Amino acid sequence: MSVVCGIVARNQINSIFFMYFIIMIIAILICSKLPKIKGYQSKGDTFSPLILLKNRNLMLFMIFSFFIQITMGYYYSFFPIYFQQLGGDNGLLGWSMLFSSISELPFLLFGHKIVKRFGIHTVLLCTAFFAGIRWVFMFFVDNPYLVLPIQMLHGLIVIVLLVAIAIFIDNEVPKELKASGQTFNALVSLGIARIVGSIIGGVASEYVGMRQVFLYNAVLAFITFLVFTFVFKREFKVVQQKVSVSIK
Repeated sequence: MSVVCGIVARNQINSIFFMYFIIMIIAILICSKLPKIKGYQSKGDTFSPLILLKNRNLMLFMIFSFFIQITMGYYYSFFPIYFQQLGGDNGLLGWSMLFSSISELPFLLFGHKIVKRFGIHTVLLCTAFFAGIRWVFMFFVDNPYLVLPIQMLHGLIVIVLLVAIAIFIDNEVPKELKASGQTFNALVSLGIARIVGSIIGGVASEYVGMRQVFLYNAVLAFITFLVFTFVFKREFKVVQQKVSVSIK
């Protein structure tokens, strides 16, 4: 769809809004046909969502996600403008979005197996590392065609981050609060963090330029990687010590 919209936007960009309208109407019709499912708390037992704040691992993952999603907020708001500054047109922009979407498929298909094999901490740290690499490439790139292979790193960042934390919530959060946990994840990651990234990134780009802000994003991602490597390692040691004490 991104390729089609890009080709159409080359000649008449206003037409993409009508295309969006049609797509949204179809989405609404599909959603209206979804079966209604009663939540676990519909039986009368209620649980406060504040319980989620007591889950130390979940809070650490939310903070981690917040910093990485700040960089994504800037990307989603200003990448199309930056891409055009590099010389790319709307048609090529559509192809770049297609590349980034395709790159997400492997983790969508094998996410559970990957998390189970390497552990959620390692998987999350990889998202920060690859985010840093991606933003460094974005800083140095000067040809719109070279952006296409860089976009393949998208599948190692956003979808990995969202799915890994979603898997953790599904496995570790009480069943009565699973929906609240997923909503909280979306609020922090896709809402607040991206708003912050968009606003601060926009202000910063006015002073230093969009290219330089991508470098700042890389620095933020690498700092997040280093800090949480230490934090996760420390948490693992604490768990190991508790296990050793319980065995004794």
